[in-house]
Amino acid sequence: MVDSQLFVVRVWQALSGGFRASVRRVDDDQTHHFDRPDAVTRFLTDECPESTGTDCGGSAAGEGGGR
Repeated sequence: MVDSQLFVVRVWQALSGGFRASVRRVDDDQTHHFDRPDAVTRFLTDECPESTGTDCGGSAAGEGGGR
C-alpha cells in the first residue's frame, strides 16, 4: 500500500482579476505558486504516486471546465 499524500491548496483571485493558487504538501515547507488552473492540475498529477494503479487526473482533478 502506498502512503497517502495530503496537500493544502489555496485558490484566490488576484487584484488584477487573474487566477492565483498556492499548493504545499503538509509534510513539506516549500510552497508552489501558480497563475493557471491547468498548472495546478499538472503539478498534483505529477505528485501522484504511479504505483497506486489509480487515475489521479481527469474530472476528479478539476478538468472539464466547471467553475
